[in-house]
Amino acid sequence: MTPEQECQEGIHKIAEMITGKCGLLFTDKLPADVERFFADYRPSDYARCGSVATETVTLKKGVDALAKLPHSIEDGGGAGEEERRLRVRSS
Repeated sequence: MTPEQECQEGIHKIAEMITGKCGLLFTDKLPADVERFFADYRPSDYARCGSVATETVTLKKGVDALAKLPHSIEDGGGAGEEERRLRVRSS
């Protein structure tokens, strides 16, 4: 980007420093607060084969033990799609 192409004066200086996969974060928070947030952040994810359980779940005996739980956590992509393509049973 050149000074003539920029949408705001001086923005071309930032564009020169950005390469690859990156992003910009604008906030009124203190730098220490932002760094602490990202240091503590752990994204949620579903368990996969080989994952170690982080908590114990106990189900009552009977046919209805799983009735209120979702039948699938698949979102239409990823491993579920690959299993269907390969006709692999997930149970």
